[in-house]
Amino acid sequence: MAVANPRQVRDFANGHGYLEKNDRIDAAMIRKFGEDVSRHLTVRRSTEEMAHQTLGRRRCQVLQSLAAEQNRLAQTRDSFALEMIEESISHLKQQLKTLDDRSAATLKECGESDPKVE
Repeated sequence: MAVANPRQVRDFANGHGYLEKNDRIDAAMIRKFGEDVSRHLTVRRSTEEMAHQTLGRRRCQVLQSLAAEQNRLAQTRDSFALEMIEESISHLKQQLKTLDDRSAATLKECGESDPKVE
């Protein structure tokens, strides 16, 4: 099984003169597309790679939240709100440090040397 971009399959069908669309034509064009167009398959990611990708995704989310909180901090004048925002920023920075440490440990376990974390 492979995944194909539906737009590419539709363009492929149009190129073969099939401008109309129905289940029979779609099935035939998908089959012909699979036969005629060379697809390169990707290797399934290992558990470690998926774990590292999840950490990277979470790191991006934390960075976005941190930027949003820092923007709020710059715009807030209420002392109670400022205190809460500063607390939130502190927590997000701690999460970021934890994620960076975990990511470095994961890369080290995978055999990568000198991981560069942005």
